[in-house]
Amino acid sequence: MKAYNYDNARFPEKITIAESRNQGLGLEVLDRQGGTFRIDLDAVQEQVLRIRLYRETFAAPFGSSVCEKEVDGKVTAGITRQDGRVILDTGKMRVEVGEAPFTFCVYGKEAEPVYEEQMADVDSVLEGFHRMMPMGYEETGKIWNICARLRPDEHIWGLGERFTEFDKRGQAIRMWKHGHQGCYGCSGTGRAYRSCHGVGESGGSDQ
Repeated sequence: MKAYNYDNARFPEKITIAESRNQGLGLEVLDRQGGTFRIDLDAVQEQVLRIRLYRETFAAPFGSSVCEKEVDGKVTAGITRQDGRVILDTGKMRVEVGEAPFTFCVYGKEAEPVYEEQMADVDSVLEGFHRMMPMGYEETGKIWNICARLRPDEHIWGLGERFTEFDKRGQAIRMWKHGHQGCYGCSGTGRAYRSCHGVGESGGSDQ
């Protein structure tokens, strides 16, 4: 498994700018190396949050209509600051972002946490390297990442059809589709012949 140290991965240390937008938040964050990048959090529906990560100017990948679509103004999202956190609240979803140190958590309408960013998945043997990179990007700019914290009893499913264990927890999943009419020789490789970016988990945080 690839390990990420502080030299080849950029992830947020603290928020430097927090701007209220139409239905969300525009954040500028400072990484450990002293660089900055942007995180946009938009409530596209009362219980649907869109996350955009980019360095300077956002560019939708592969002309994605989902990423390009602007919010429609139909969701009322309140933005507040409280105890070192920036909070976005639609009434059915609350997003809390810690300013310093940076943290990220989404709560459902019953105030239960449905998503929490894992900022410290550290391998204590390998000199403190991260086993999974938290919200941020690899220095090349080709890999952007978010990393969910899972409880010990949570299980993951979805992400298309592939010949691996049904529970995807602990697997490295490649989303590029191979052979949409049937992926011959895919057994045991993890390749998908019908890919899907939807994922469900037993804790209730469907993505």
